[in-house]
Amino acid sequence: MKISVYGRLDFVGKPPEVDFDLVVNLESRSADAQRPRRALRLDVRVQGGKPASWQVSSQEEQTPIASSEHPGEDVKVALHRNFEFRIPLAWLLAKPTASVSVGAGGKSNYSSGDPAAPALQRGGKTVCPSMLCLLRDGLSCVC
Repeated sequence: MKISVYGRLDFVGKPPEVDFDLVVNLESRSADAQRPRRALRLDVRVQGGKPASWQVSSQEEQTPIASSEHPGEDVKVALHRNFEFRIPLAWLLAKPTASVSVGAGGKSNYSSGDPAAPALQRGGKTVCPSMLCLLRDGLSCVC
């Protein structure tokens, strides 16, 4: 299973009916770094209420990493009531910092590089501090 970065943009009401562009900037950093390991940019052109074209690019590379013309299986871009995307975490050169496993009886065992970092509770779901996965009903973290 590949680990991905997921993002969502919620609109107040319906998405705009006019054509528009979305730009999402993503960075990964180590805890003590002043500069990002890698920065990516997702550009999306929306026409007629649907993504007409998109591309994931990096300043270090002249050609896009992925695009609507050459999407591959790892990238997803969707627009319905909200805008959502998924890209592989490896593209950001990021490393997960925490993990949760489910032991006997469905009890979660949390481990992290930071022992003071507890799992977060949000709306009845447990979110690991690396924000890479949601745990529901005893499923294990994929970090």
